[in-house]
Amino acid sequence: MTILCVDDDSEDLELLRGAIEEIDSSINYLSAGTGQEALDLLERGLSPNLIFLDINMPGMNGITCLAKIRENKKLDEINVVLLSTSHYPLSIQKIKSLPADFYTKPGSYEDLKNILNLALSKVKVE
Repeated sequence: MTILCVDDDSEDLELLRGAIEEIDSSINYLSAGTGQEALDLLERGLSPNLIFLDINMPGMNGITCLAKIRENKKLDEINVVLLSTSHYPLSIQKIKSLPADFYTKPGSYEDLKNILNLALSKVKVE
């Protein structure tokens, strides 16, 4: 299993990496610092089982990145989870229509692991 985490905050990426390793050390963790970097990886053939996307990033935000992922028929079956510190109803409605899951960035490490476990439970691994 491979998880791609996309966030412009290196501390958030490290927290995700640590939580993933604690949950299952066999998971292949990859990261990208921007939406465009993530799209470049995907266009070069990366096919993760799960993508965690931060919504608020400079340049291409997470919702725009998600829309571009969903436009690509080779990628549209990948489970995507968007994370944000903000809770905008219109953004959440857009995310659900693309479709993807949305969670407010958790305030604790245990809550982060709970979100990861929930997201992993929805992934089909072939």
